[in-house]
Amino acid sequence: MDNHSNDKERCQEELRERYSRIHAKGAGLYVSATPDEVARLYVREEISYMPDYIYDENGSLIQIMFDRIEKK
Repeated sequence: MDNHSNDKERCQEELRERYSRIHAKGAGLYVSATPDEVARLYVREEISYMPDYIYDENGSLIQIMFDRIEKK
């Protein structure tokens, strides 16, 4: 496996773990996907997503919405 593939897999794993922890604390992930799918979507080269973090009035993270970024 080349370095690019290793880097991509490492990034996917880090993101999967990060969003799994956030999801376990009760914050919603809105992209119609599991934490693992979110991690894969997030690092795809041809499609980009930007996370939008939503907090309640107490400053607690309650949602993460992934907005698709169109490349022109």
